[in-house]
Amino acid sequence: MQNLRYYLDISLSSFQKNENIKANGVVCLLFKRDEILFIRRSELMPTHKGDIAFIGGHLNESESILEGAHREFQEETSLSLEHINFLGYLNPVVTSRFKGIHVCCFEILIEKKKFLSEVRSNGEWEDIFFISYKRFLNQKNWSFSYIRKGDIKKKIYFCDINNSKRNLWGMTASIVFNIFKNKLISDNKS
Repeated sequence: MQNLRYYLDISLSSFQKNENIKANGVVCLLFKRDEILFIRRSELMPTHKGDIAFIGGHLNESESILEGAHREFQEETSLSLEHINFLGYLNPVVTSRFKGIHVCCFEILIEKKKFLSEVRSNGEWEDIFFISYKRFLNQKNWSFSYIRKGDIKKKIYFCDINNSKRNLWGMTASIVFNIFKNKLISDNKS
């Protein structure tokens, strides 16, 4: 079986700048060994209350994608940039609200236990946790639906991440699905 870095390297190598996606946000896909980091957004947030997501947010007009990702990481974790290593960009995604989001991929350099003990929420999230990439390789955990905006039909992904107690959905699920889609599609043909 391949490891998480194998799948991330495929996604990183397939990055294509897409001028048709007008992205005004950025998320940080952070991982340690074979686990991906997620947050559960605060119930006090005005949008996406309680959703499982990646660290991230809006890009300021004057900053690059990477500068925005670095700023969001520091704001939302209170950690130094020396704790992460930038690996590259994944293809941007379009949210269910038809907004573009850039995706920056980072490896966490400190031990998981130390990371979790030092990280501090700025109030935007209530929980932070890792999920093994193997959870995302099981097709039984995935489902999808469609939404429409005029003539545009968009697929919305859902992934059961905790035996039906929590679901990954929307943009976050799309990013994760895109990392593993070749494996999931080939398994479906078998």
